[in-house]
Amino acid sequence: MDPITKIFPSFSIPEKVSPVQAKPSQTSQEQKKKDSDLQATMDQVSSRIHETLGMIDFKLNFSVDPDTQTIIARVINGQTGKIIREIPPPELLALAKSMKELEGLFVDDKI
Repeated sequence: MDPITKIFPSFSIPEKVSPVQAKPSQTSQEQKKKDSDLQATMDQVSSRIHETLGMIDFKLNFSVDPDTQTIIARVINGQTGKIIREIPPPELLALAKSMKELEGLFVDDKI
């Protein structure tokens, strides 16, 4: 049993989370629906965490980076609104974005 489940028995963590990637053949409507479903799921997770940790004065914010399609989690001070921690860090997102831009220079096809 992992440490989080010991402390919060009603909270479950998915076994494996795969990255969100858009398929080139998807229509924009299908992608928008998947994006809205993902946002709804992230909102549900955030609400459950807020309920479980309601005594502590911080907020969690989940969003999807439009350039890298990476889920971003932010821990925010409830009183000041200041970001305490961002996962992944902004520097790592910038690196991923620049690597994605350079992707075509090294490889012609995706596998």
